[in-house]
Amino acid sequence: MKLGQINECDYILCTGLFDDHYEDLKYYKNLFEKNIKKKMICTNPDLIVDRGGTRELCAGSVAMVFEKMGGQVVYFGKPYPEVYNQSINNKNKKILSIGDNLNTDIKGANLLDYDSLIISNGIHKHEIKEKGIEKVAKSYEVICNYIQSELKW
Repeated sequence: MKLGQINECDYILCTGLFDDHYEDLKYYKNLFEKNIKKKMICTNPDLIVDRGGTRELCAGSVAMVFEKMGGQVVYFGKPYPEVYNQSINNKNKKILSIGDNLNTDIKGANLLDYDSLIISNGIHKHEIKEKGIEKVAKSYEVICNYIQSELKW
């Protein structure tokens, strides 16, 4: 996206970071300065993500910059219920929410009273290995019903 394009839009859709600015949150602050009155839609509230052995910032980090500047963000993704409500007809069904992020995946399951399965080799792997899932989950104020090291299909 070029600066001229953001100035012409009605809202900002945040799906992640630009390849050229994947570590530089200051870039986004400068990009948003004159566009703070626009509404942002963030499709992934995660702050970080692990891609293989590399930890990267995620769309939620960009949205947080926008929010801290005073902008309004509409989040669409875990832990917000809209993503669950759009995914399936979940009335009267038993749901298992699977993920590696206690702040989004597991918190979302807890908020909607769904069972949860934490993938322990995800972004919290070092915390879980060091302190155990019970202590780590308590520190994030979530309840994990099940734990599994990896998810393969």
